[in-house]
Amino acid sequence: MREWFRWESHAILKLLPRIPSELSVDCLITGPVLAAGGSVAEKLGRPYLTVCTAPPLNEDIGLPPPFTSWNYADSSLARIRNRIEYVGWRWFSRPTREVINRYRKRCGLRRLARLEDAYCPFTQITQLLPQFDFPGSQMPPPFHYVGSLSADRAARPQAFPWEHLGGRPVIFASLRTIADTLNGPVYPKIAAACEGLDAQLILARGKWDDEECGRKSTDQLAGNSLAVDFSPQRAILEWTAVIVTHAEISTTLEVIRRAVPTVALPRGADQPANAARILYSGAGLTESFYRDSPHQVRKWVSQVLMDGLFRDRSQSLKRAMQRAGGARRTADSTEQVLITHSPVTQSKSDSVMDAPAHPGA
Repeated sequence: MREWFRWESHAILKLLPRIPSELSVDCLITGPVLAAGGSVAEKLGRPYLTVCTAPPLNEDIGLPPPFTSWNYADSSLARIRNRIEYVGWRWFSRPTREVINRYRKRCGLRRLARLEDAYCPFTQITQLLPQFDFPGSQMPPPFHYVGSLSADRAARPQAFPWEHLGGRPVIFASLRTIADTLNGPVYPKIAAACEGLDAQLILARGKWDDEECGRKSTDQLAGNSLAVDFSPQRAILEWTAVIVTHAEISTTLEVIRRAVPTVALPRGADQPANAARILYSGAGLTESFYRDSPHQVRKWVSQVLMDGLFRDRSQSLKRAMQRAGGARRTADSTEQVLITHSPVTQSKSDSVMDAPAHPGA
């Protein structure tokens, strides 16, 4: 991964500079990990924005780094732990910074000490919400919580055996759109955990072309489980009482938008950080993807299914998502940066953090 990020940045710096002129591009939208795009924008004199689809990578020793599964803690020990992990992040991102800094030196631009030094000084966007983040964040002034950029999309018509639902509460298990062999052992655990509950389990196992990856593990599931390759996720979420998910960011945001309580089984990437925020916000519980047992998953699913506090907190997050602005607010910020070439300051809603409603959060 370390080498891949370096290679991606090299490719961006090699290929991107000629594209804005060829396509008459006036403004660029860049990501935080492959921060090379911001350097190209600086060299070309184009305004740009940094949009972080996952938890932001800005270094803040008061918060657990977004590539960890740590819960928030307001203590000196936690801040020391966070600081050490950010040192590790700087080591990990060093090859990427070296590639970018060589380009910046040739272009007469200032050197980057940290990857986030390449983020836009005018506007930085995250799909998170203040209510779905840890408190005490010391993000820079142009940092904006806007909520999901895509969770409001309408569900597309898709064939699905809706007759299987039968009016019972739906437990929806979604671990990935693309089939993954590592998910194979987890599917039977989820099915065994939900066996005997007064609910219908729908399990989306994912699919890639005609690959049978994951299919064998779902041939004989416990209970009355319905396993499908693809599912109309946004439509099913409207019926869902509890979702069991890997907590990937797009699924997590769609779940928040539809106020569905969550049992998170994170595996890697940004998933543990999202799961930690699900737990802290009171919108659900989390268990280990690798060490979970049917007994433990059943315990969490039953608790989230029966405890109205999880639903209440999920409804509160949904309302916050509706107020956040999403794609429209991001578009407005983009236009403002393009026209004024000046920072877009935070609104009051960006600094308001509700206390977690669930006592176990």
